[in-house]
Amino acid sequence: YELRLHSCGSLVSTAGLDSAPRLRRLSLSGLASFETLSLPAELPALESLRLRGMAGLEDLDDLPPLPALEEATIWEMNSLASLTGFQLPGSMDFLDFRDLPALTNLDGLAALTAVGGNVFIRDNASLTNLDGLSAITSVGGSLFIRDNDVLSMCSSGLFNLLNGGGIAGAVTIQNNAPGCNSPAEI
Repeated sequence: YELRLHSCGSLVSTAGLDSAPRLRRLSLSGLASFETLSLPAELPALESLRLRGMAGLEDLDDLPPLPALEEATIWEMNSLASLTGFQLPGSMDFLDFRDLPALTNLDGLAALTAVGGNVFIRDNASLTNLDGLSAITSVGGSLFIRDNDVLSMCSSGLFNLLNGGGIAGAVTIQNNAPGCNSPAEI
């Protein structure tokens, strides 16, 4: 099953969505009034999570564990400052975190050890480090880390991955702060 809620400006929560054991794809976008995510306590089959344009959402603390999650796309969320409530499985297929101006770190991704496809981390104006990626040993696609204005501490999060040959595709690291502008700098 799939649930899409798009451009519902007056919707303030998903309260009432008490059980969704077969929900595989969840896409929420343009929900500017959302401040918290009220999702079922269990989403055992959720494979794809897309969150976009939820300007008031500050954290993902109310997300339940997502043991089947394969794809996470989080874009254009001006207030999202923390991923600490994001309980990911150890392996996923795709990550895309983009245009999250309040996000300072990726520590909520610390349990992640492998990504089968691409990883995009871009246009996150307050992101200072990539420590939350330090457990990742393989990326089956490409790695894109770019246009993160103050990102200068990449070595602790990426050093082992880059030097261990764990990336199958292209590596693009550029337009970040000094110390994180190329694989050579890391």
